[in-house]
Amino acid sequence: MTQLVDFARLALLCHYLDAPLLPPSFVRGRRRVRIGDMLVLELHGDPAELNEVRAASAEDMPRILDRFYVWTPAEGSSRRQLLLDSFFDVTARDFNDLVHVEQNRENIRNLIRSVTSEYSFRERPIIFDFGCGPGLSANIACEMGIEVHGFDRCRNMRETARQSGLLVLEPDEFARMPSERYGGVFASYVLHLAPSAGDLKRAWELLKRGGVFVANFHKTAGMAEASFVLDGLASSVTAPTFPGCQYNHGPYRRYVRR
Repeated sequence: MTQLVDFARLALLCHYLDAPLLPPSFVRGRRRVRIGDMLVLELHGDPAELNEVRAASAEDMPRILDRFYVWTPAEGSSRRQLLLDSFFDVTARDFNDLVHVEQNRENIRNLIRSVTSEYSFRERPIIFDFGCGPGLSANIACEMGIEVHGFDRCRNMRETARQSGLLVLEPDEFARMPSERYGGVFASYVLHLAPSAGDLKRAWELLKRGGVFVANFHKTAGMAEASFVLDGLASSVTAPTFPGCQYNHGPYRRYVRR
């Protein structure tokens, strides 16, 4: 992780196989390093350099941890998810040092409260953390008297979350788990990264009838993609609010399963 963080204050990430599709004028003479499947290129903070690569991008490039722009080519790349997986695997063990932990904790509490205020659990609540990262929800679950299970695509994130005390599913367990298992599913700072429609639908299938899926959309990103998958499956879609928050987590959406 140190190599990635110490490399530059601001950087562009792309899959090394997509690198030849970057504008040659952008790449020429620019400091770079390859880490796993990622090619990391230094940025200088000049808006002009971002505009140059944005014109060749498949989307408005998401910015991760306020330091890293994720670039995929305009002609399309099946490697976007592989790039994100590589990034989060590299940063997993030091992730809590790279994010604002209290901001993430506040958001997780909001999401869990949104589930428990909508769904009536007959027993001790068991809620699913979709995209659990390093397991910040584990301690919060203990505080709030609930049980949380999690899933993350990245192996190192899963290992770190288990060390935090979270029960974490492996990808094959996530794929095979019987439907209608949980009264609530939440996604904290996940959907702005536009996870695959397949993973999102699988998380939805784990909801019991009447169960609640709730998420925040950091900087409003990812809302269209999530709505495309979830709106037609939900019996209701609402926008819960949480007065008194110390941080801005972006808008929320709460989906109730038919």
